[in-house]
Amino acid sequence: MGARGRRCGKAIPMASGNLTWRSFPGSGKSLFPIRRATMPGACRAPTPGTFGRPAGPRGPCSTWPYLLLSYLSPTPMSDILVDFLAYHDEANQAYIHRLTRADKVPEAALHLFSHILNAHSIWLDRIHGRKTAFGPWEDQPRERFAAIHAANMEESRQLLSAGRLDRQIQYANTQGHTFSNSVGQILLHILNHSTYHRGQVATWLRRSGLEVPGTDYIMLRRDSV
Repeated sequence: MGARGRRCGKAIPMASGNLTWRSFPGSGKSLFPIRRATMPGACRAPTPGTFGRPAGPRGPCSTWPYLLLSYLSPTPMSDILVDFLAYHDEANQAYIHRLTRADKVPEAALHLFSHILNAHSIWLDRIHGRKTAFGPWEDQPRERFAAIHAANMEESRQLLSAGRLDRQIQYANTQGHTFSNSVGQILLHILNHSTYHRGQVATWLRRSGLEVPGTDYIMLRRDSV
């Protein structure tokens, strides 16, 4: 038997198979701090938020399958981010190679890739409390793509090496509204955001008859058998 929920103080056993159930505050030890699962109608224990968000008060009962099986990720958050950052590096470099060497690259593709680089830089500036070096939609000369990407990667690797991925960062967005997220959440957002916009760049390249780099995550991680 795995985790136990509680209904008015009574323990409710729940089968978990070979899954590991853990309940602990986000400390950089898990990709998603795993919440205690609850049966429909059971009272939910205080649960930590993702990537180190402080635990909240007892909330309403949860029924959607036991909080999505409580995220069920025994893999350390830092390991996931190291791998995803390496994938991000490979994918961006493939696009930089294509965008800087092909003729007649559509301006929209260059504009979108500039945004990928700018956004990464902006988030790093926010983490370190610096004035942002670029505007989010500022066009970069494609000759600078490689240098900007390399600088972003170096600083991102340093953040991962330093740990403290649960450290909370307060920042203002482009509209001036103030928010707070952990370093781990921000890094994951950067990587996810880049994947989204690389897809848009790919669409513009295809429309122009240009070859699109193969950058699906699984393609860059699979082994031949």
